[in-house]
Amino acid sequence: MDYEISIQKRKGYVHIKVKRNFTKPMAEQFMTEATALGEQKGIHNLILDIRGVCSESSIADKYAFAHKGDKSIGLTRSWKTVLLADEETEDLKFMETAMRNSGFNYRLFVDEKKAIAWLKE
Repeated sequence: MDYEISIQKRKGYVHIKVKRNFTKPMAEQFMTEATALGEQKGIHNLILDIRGVCSESSIADKYAFAHKGDKSIGLTRSWKTVLLADEETEDLKFMETAMRNSGFNYRLFVDEKKAIAWLKE
């Protein structure tokens, strides 16, 4: 499997661990599955863990994803979403900015403990 989705019930979030470089269609697939699971379980916090892999999507794809996320993948503005990465690259910072400008509660982190603390705020 290219990714794993799990519920971290005790910690209160849905966790997606991506295991290979991914494209926009793959991101839409795992986000759709994760948000559906979160809705089913009443959990609206999510960590998208892309440490060790990267997005192969273009800047235009990232922008489009940010501006239609709630319609295509079920992510609503009530969710708190973490993008957990190895480093803060320019394209990941762009994704964070695009998502936040679209009204999503979305943050980029490289420290997992800080990411979880932010979700709990």
